[in-house]
Amino acid sequence: MMKKNNYFNLLFSSLAAISLTSCATVGDVDSKSEAVLRKMSDTLTSAKQMKITATRKLDKRLLDNENMIGNAEIEAYVARPDRLKIKLRGGGNERHFYIAKRGSTIYSTNSKFYAHFAGQSTLDKSFDVAASKLGVNIPAQDFLSSNPYRDFTQGSTVIAYVGSTTVRGQSCDHLSGKRADLEWDLWISKSSHLPRRYTITVKGKSGKNHLQVDFKKWDLSPSISKSAFTFSAPKGAQEIEFSR
Repeated sequence: MMKKNNYFNLLFSSLAAISLTSCATVGDVDSKSEAVLRKMSDTLTSAKQMKITATRKLDKRLLDNENMIGNAEIEAYVARPDRLKIKLRGGGNERHFYIAKRGSTIYSTNSKFYAHFAGQSTLDKSFDVAASKLGVNIPAQDFLSSNPYRDFTQGSTVIAYVGSTTVRGQSCDHLSGKRADLEWDLWISKSSHLPRRYTITVKGKSGKNHLQVDFKKWDLSPSISKSAFTFSAPKGAQEIEFSR
């Protein structure tokens, strides 16, 4: 029988190679892309609270194991500087992410397993702890950090303005970026300056694998209670340890 602490990696390890936040170098960014990215970043970081709904589609080859959620609905609640709650729903299962300075938790509704990790004073620090200690990248974290502009430009060898197009009924600026390990495309609404679609193409031995996130709705002034960010273990839920 599998040791209990090994369940963590099977249930929660999540698309670690797809985050853009870990690289420090900055490549060539054209002036139009820079202006669009900075405006998006300023719009996102100026919001003290946010509610986001989105959908995610990805190639199955990007999943580390069969317990991971692939195509999914995403619902996120943010209260800066330190609190975040995300529901990732797909394939008959859910993952819940509760992040706060007083403590953070990841919970799987299907298995009823949950794991805690130390709370941090900011979301950026919590994202770093989750990645370094748990091997988990929080869904949509590139848009929830304190500086999305930095996260998109660092590590990209080139970022180019592709043109204007319509996504989900909104006129958008289309940007494209390249890194050594992947390529990304981002469509940002011209009116709200918020992202509407985000795609990543990962280069692998089996060819190119794709991930796409469509942002359905952004609410930058929602009413969110403090209790929304607190995890209460349901009846029958079991705490597990994690190993790295």
